[in-house]
Amino acid sequence: MSEDTPTTKGQPPVHTIRVGSVKAAIWKNEKPREDGSIAVEYSVKFTRGYRDKHKVWHETTSYFADDISRLFLVGLKSFEYISLTRGSSPEPEKAEADTEDLPV
Repeated sequence: MSEDTPTTKGQPPVHTIRVGSVKAAIWKNEKPREDGSIAVEYSVKFTRGYRDKHKVWHETTSYFADDISRLFLVGLKSFEYISLTRGSSPEPEKAEADTEDLPV
């Protein structure tokens, strides 16, 4: 169901937001700077879950017209999460990964 991407590096996302079948997975990426400090960047992967005719779950990055409002909402909530996280703590976080499910 999941694929290994350069953003994951074997680590789970720090936060997941789901509205119906649409999901946003947020990864935190830390990069050392020349001055020795750490730059923190976030990346987001949007996917839609579906079951095939054999009832096996898959993920895709293609969306139906009905998914656009859900995609917009998880995008907005992803931006909100990243903005609040950046504003609350400039230090690297040690929080466990969490999931936020929103009603459809």
